[in-house]
Amino acid sequence: MTKIAIQLDRSRFEPHVASYHAEGMRFEELSRAGVPVLHLHVSSLKSPTALCAAMRMWRYIREHAIRLVHAWDPSEPTPVADASLLIGAVCVLRPEKALDLLQESFARIRHLQPGMKLLIVGSGPELPRLQINGQRLGIQNDCVFEPATPCVPQYLRALDIFVLCSRSEAFSNTLLEAMACGCCAVGSQVGGTPELIGNDERGLLFRPGDAGDLAEKLTTLIGNERLRREFGTRAADFAKTRLSIEIAAGRMAEIYEMMLRRKTAWLNH
Repeated sequence: MTKIAIQLDRSRFEPHVASYHAEGMRFEELSRAGVPVLHLHVSSLKSPTALCAAMRMWRYIREHAIRLVHAWDPSEPTPVADASLLIGAVCVLRPEKALDLLQESFARIRHLQPGMKLLIVGSGPELPRLQINGQRLGIQNDCVFEPATPCVPQYLRALDIFVLCSRSEAFSNTLLEAMACGCCAVGSQVGGTPELIGNDERGLLFRPGDAGDLAEKLTTLIGNERLRREFGTRAADFAKTRLSIEIAAGRMAEIYEMMLRRKTAWLNH
């Protein structure tokens, strides 16, 4: 949405972007481009006013056959272009993400392919500890850190293998986005990750906290490009047909309608 607003023809449109947050990377990018940001002071989306507004917007989009799409800029540079094979993770750098486990597994298998790199994209309190851990493991020259960025799809599309090694996880949006980008994924058996990856259908699962098991799964994929491509293709198809924006919007609309019916029934009593 940010890039679409910035790219609009100013001679035809005066773009305005509404947001619940008046800070962050997107806000700063829009401000630099001179695009006004309307700060919506909404404390809770459970309020009847917010629900009614969302329902009106959904009906308008449906009645006018408006298609909402995501976009990415193919002209943006590919990160770590000199890597022979790129393994990576994209997340907030917090302890529960278990990125030290990923570093340990990478240290065990990096000899399998010269020039292989580990890319960690994100910001957070764990960065200093992870940098020290990389030095301890002797992978400091092969472990690349990039700060949090709005250009997540560009990094995901550059990866040969995406890893989600969390010790705890709900339903990972980053894993879903990686699958939509056609990444071959490896994930820990926690939360909603097995539901997304399946039983060796769209990627591989490993036992949470087990660096050896993760290293074994990475070894399988490093030596089998055909399997990586198959997993990536299946993952992208799954994301498109089962978890698309349209499907999610329809399900959200059903929730809004249900809540509004309950609210109306309560007010009428």
